[in-house]
Amino acid sequence: MEVHKLTDDLYTTAAWRTAYAECINPIAVPQSEWNVPAEVKLAKVLPPETKKSAGQREGMNQ
Repeated sequence: MEVHKLTDDLYTTAAWRTAYAECINPIAVPQSEWNVPAEVKLAKVLPPETKKSAGQREGMNQ
């Protein structure tokens, strides 16, 4: 039995290429016209803090 006959055409590469063929622009206003408040422009965004994973620490097996 042909396995590909059991799946929908939606999952083919051709269907995905067709679905995403057009450019998607989620914001209708050009970036040059954005009105961004000063406090947002000056905000410093940092990555989230991470915890060291459990396990052996480096240098313990010396």
